[in-house]
Amino acid sequence: MSRVIFHLLGVFITAFLLVCLVFSQEKPTTTPSTVPSPHHDLLILTEERPLLLRLNIFLNGRPINEHWRERSGKVFQFLDTNRDGTLSREEASRLNMVIFPHLGGGALPVDFDRDGRITQEEFQRWLYEMNSGPVAIRPYYTMANPNYGIDEIYGNYVGQVFESVSRRLFRQLDLNRDDKLDSQELDQAEHTLAALDEDEDEAVTPTELPIGFASAQPPAGNNANPPRVVVNRPPPTPQSGLFLLHSEGSLSNAVRSLQITYSRQDVAIPRRRLSREELNLPPDLFRQCDKDADGSLDAEELHLFLRRTPDAEITLHLDEPTKERPRPRARFVEARARFGWQAARTEDEITLGLEKTRIRISPNSWLTAISQRSSDSGQASLTNFIELSLKNHRAVFQRADADQNGYLDEQEFNRIRLSAPLLQTRTFAQLDRDNDGKIFERELLALAREPLEIQFWVREMSLPLAMMRQGPNLFRTLDLNGDGKLGLSEQRQAARILRGLDRNGDGTLEWTELSSHYQLDIGSASGVSELSPLAAPPMGTPLFPPVSQPRPPRRDVPTWFRAMDRNGDGDISRREFPGSEAEFRQLDADGNGYITLEEALAAVKKQLSVPEPAK
Repeated sequence: MSRVIFHLLGVFITAFLLVCLVFSQEKPTTTPSTVPSPHHDLLILTEERPLLLRLNIFLNGRPINEHWRERSGKVFQFLDTNRDGTLSREEASRLNMVIFPHLGGGALPVDFDRDGRITQEEFQRWLYEMNSGPVAIRPYYTMANPNYGIDEIYGNYVGQVFESVSRRLFRQLDLNRDDKLDSQELDQAEHTLAALDEDEDEAVTPTELPIGFASAQPPAGNNANPPRVVVNRPPPTPQSGLFLLHSEGSLSNAVRSLQITYSRQDVAIPRRRLSREELNLPPDLFRQCDKDADGSLDAEELHLFLRRTPDAEITLHLDEPTKERPRPRARFVEARARFGWQAARTEDEITLGLEKTRIRISPNSWLTAISQRSSDSGQASLTNFIELSLKNHRAVFQRADADQNGYLDEQEFNRIRLSAPLLQTRTFAQLDRDNDGKIFERELLALAREPLEIQFWVREMSLPLAMMRQGPNLFRTLDLNGDGKLGLSEQRQAARILRGLDRNGDGTLEWTELSSHYQLDIGSASGVSELSPLAAPPMGTPLFPPVSQPRPPRRDVPTWFRAMDRNGDGDISRREFPGSEAEFRQLDADGNGYITLEEALAAVKKQLSVPEPAK
């Protein structure tokens, strides 16, 4: 009997140990980690080849991911009214009190593990999924620029305008309309450009290029001039060609876009395989990803392609203003490129290039936004932001108080409730805390203060990235000083510059030899609360940056030089110069037919006499 008992006891102990072993090896169901990685990987789809770019961004000396965790944490704490570390459905609905309805059409945070509660980790994962992580892709907005024949423009239309201008310019240089510039046409480039100067100010602007077919190909038949472009609605989704790779879902989306963009196969998208020629990859890089060595990359291998060592890695430091340094600062401290890509770095700009691709990366938009908010008229701090907003709420209260008795009754409250986002989820009884049937101004402002603070942190939460494809930007290539016009000096250098674009060296320049240009802006330049989609501006709001950003004027320009340079091209021609031929030749040291700023400064240094500018 005792043996049986001991035998049963042994079986029970063994079974108990096995169960413990199984449970010890079983992994609990948890939400995937959303702790931001120290870098941010981007995929850029260029016409020549996809680019895998890694950004390392630091704000005030700390990784931007740390700032994002703090700011998103403040938003989570605002929602967590009972302070239990999780969000119920009712608490998540507090998003409607602020400006979150702009995100996902009013979508609420997702309970990924379906346990009835949303943790802070799940909330941050949801922000990632909704494109509101530490960095976020935004549409490219711009203001009107009459030099380009447009009134208001946004997004990819900006690139289309650049390319349209360049095609019109190419077509004017192509005198025999054979879709290429031969040696004789290149020699005639200066005279061809001079003939386009309709207002005879010795400078050619995009508006002086004849409008017609934007294509470099000769037109077929008669065609009326198209109307000016007027666009005042933002695109429904961020522009294609730029992808943030932060999750499995984003990787799958990027793989699908690779298959759509580069594959020539007429099969279902998931089954499309990409050859080395279609992706235009170096042989060594392609072999690393082609695991089955069949000469093409399927969807699984394309996932591997996106997880590889990046083509380029960039480190950017952003510093907000301080008492010791009143202006913001942005500087690139590192730029490395591989797999055939080349990187040119200055402190405030990086250019990545292949044979026919140029990608310009700039933080000027961030500098503009921070400078605007740091100015006297901007919203430099949380206090200023709240006080300005409360001023607007006081105005709302005063308009609603129809009988001017200093408080709102229920009828007056209901009149404004639907038009005020902060009040849409609140009833009269909730605001009337002392149950006296009256809502005084102080009660309304007390309700508004905390959500306004959250609006501020939402605005500061994500760093926007916006990309624009400019196409073969021939006009900008010839516009050496970036002032939006081709002056005499640039017209005279046009033939030399155009010959330098002849890649195959056959003496003829074809449209297909021109490089495609891309602009990647870091930060937003509008200075208002569109820094996050949670605070998107009204549709139709014209935003910065402009299509063309002229360089800031130099402070050392002599007064007489600025007065004589009537067309603003940075040079003084003989026609602009009011003095004699001898005086002009004396100032025109190199004898090229115009006086440059350097020659003017040399004349000032030598104390040469200069005639009075014509009035």
